[in-house]
Amino acid sequence: MTIQEFKDNLLGRESIKLYTVGQYYYCEPLPVKVNINKDISTPDWKHKASFKVVQYHDEYVITKNGDVNCYGLEIPGIWSGGFSMDFHTTKSEPAETDSEGNVLSWHTMRPPIGEELYRLKYWREKYRAEIIAIPTCDLIREKNASWKIDVIIPMPPSDLDRAFQPVYEIAHHISHKLGIPLDLDYLRKAKSTSQLKSIMDPTKRKELLKDAFSVASDKYKQKSVLLFDDLYRSGSTVTEATRILLNSGNVDKVYVVTITKTRSKR
Repeated sequence: MTIQEFKDNLLGRESIKLYTVGQYYYCEPLPVKVNINKDISTPDWKHKASFKVVQYHDEYVITKNGDVNCYGLEIPGIWSGGFSMDFHTTKSEPAETDSEGNVLSWHTMRPPIGEELYRLKYWREKYRAEIIAIPTCDLIREKNASWKIDVIIPMPPSDLDRAFQPVYEIAHHISHKLGIPLDLDYLRKAKSTSQLKSIMDPTKRKELLKDAFSVASDKYKQKSVLLFDDLYRSGSTVTEATRILLNSGNVDKVYVVTITKTRSKR
């Protein structure tokens, strides 16, 4: 359907308000989940009357020609290939201030998969793990034609005592849907890195991460592994884990997929 037909059929009087993060376009929240293809650029909007809106799983995607490519932000690093599905947040605005102008609360916007992850992690809505896994599997399936993944290895959680582990929940669904083995015990946390979030200095982050991970054996020697996590921030943690997999695990190739990435490397 066209954008106008989509609005008439599903949005009623709601208007589609757009904003950008870098080169990418996003919609402000609507009654239905709406995404926008990553290949739509500013000049393309002059021809929006020819755009097509297609249903993709549980969301609608604004496309130029009907093909869906609303996910996949490349993350460069020492790995052989890496992608985040989308940004962690897309916009944050002050929602409430005091009499002196100090911000008391923020209104944060997230892309569709970022909102799903937020509700999974902080509202404990466990059914959202499978919703997140479905488009993630589509991206991995596409890349796996050349990646040829042998095993999925999730990043160890920062809190090992927490009963509910969102990364493991999503990884289980991905493994089941793709038929790729999942190993939760291979990459191990050798020491706590919980304070990492509060450290901005790259040198101090590197020091904290030194010897933070270990591997159980070299049973994946010369294999291709998928290192999976929910959030890519500065890349320092994933980089250290990749080093261990390559140097101690003697794996052939490491590929990285995360659900979201921050807009800045912090």
